Amino acid sequence: MANWRVTGFQVASKGNLENVCVKAQFQVSDSKDGKHGFVAGDVSLKEPNPADFLAYGDISQEVAVGWVKAALEDYQSYERAIAKQIEMTSDAVVIAPPWDAASSLPVPKE
Repeated sequence: MANWRVTGFQVASKGNLENVCVKAQFQVSDSKDGKHGFVAGDVSLKEPNPADFLAYGDISQEVAVGWVKAALEDYQSYERAIAKQIEMTSDAVVIAPPWDAASSLPVPKE
């Protein structure tokens, strides 16, 4: 199951409302059998209804992710793209280049 996370907002004043989230930055990731997929993006959010406006400090990750999914035309396309990344990932291993002994990547045994 894909993991959705909102990583930031652009805010603005809208009429009498302050700190209205107008755009959200998000990340979506998933993994399967040790292989990982990841996408990031941003989306303009729908205009808030002043009657149920949520103060900035009261926004939870769950609410923010709901806003992002509602603003995207097809949020499932992001999940499909990640699944495709995972499917296309080979079993090859990323290793350090031979000239970079300080790298945190594994070095092949000779």
